[in-house]
Amino acid sequence: MVVIKHDYDEFWSSFNQLDLFKKTLDPRYTADELKLVLMKWWRFDRRHDLIATEVGRGINADALGIDIADPARGEITEFEVKVDFEDMKADRDKPKHKRYLITKSGLIPDYFYYVVPETLESRAKRWLEDTNCPYGLIVYCRCSQALYRYKTCPKLCSSLEKRAELFRQLCCRASSQLISNNQDYLVERDKTKEMVKELLKTKFI
Repeated sequence: MVVIKHDYDEFWSSFNQLDLFKKTLDPRYTADELKLVLMKWWRFDRRHDLIATEVGRGINADALGIDIADPARGEITEFEVKVDFEDMKADRDKPKHKRYLITKSGLIPDYFYYVVPETLESRAKRWLEDTNCPYGLIVYCRCSQALYRYKTCPKLCSSLEKRAELFRQLCCRASSQLISNNQDYLVERDKTKEMVKELLKTKFI
């Protein structure tokens, strides 16, 4: 295999810059992008203890976070990430919202926040106001890579028993994600090693 390229470093630098440029120009937001920013914000900016995504078993949360530094205030916050406005409106039809707001039965987080990109900010604000929804709203700004809280959420639940079960599920999910991420890392590392071996066989002229 022969690659006609005089400068190896220049070749890879150009490739990486092109990939970054394409991502910057792409106006579409993805739920995975917002979830990653949310996790970093919760753990590093807010300096809370634990957060995990895709926590299931009766709650089906996009993300759950907790701050356990103060045992008396170990409150759990649920986050629902939305990048489509119609999907956001449809979310309120889920049975769990009836439990959260009306019956107060089953597992209920202390707080609930929608997380949306800046492109949905005005519509999300208006919808929450028009429907008199008590949930909070967090907005993601891609340019500054920052989240800001537009609307806070009043406390939905104060049951220590419910909080303990959610905390258990959160810990289980966080452990599972850590194992899965390590497995993925090892697989990608092995693939990279093979790519480097092939690259070393390449002749640059």
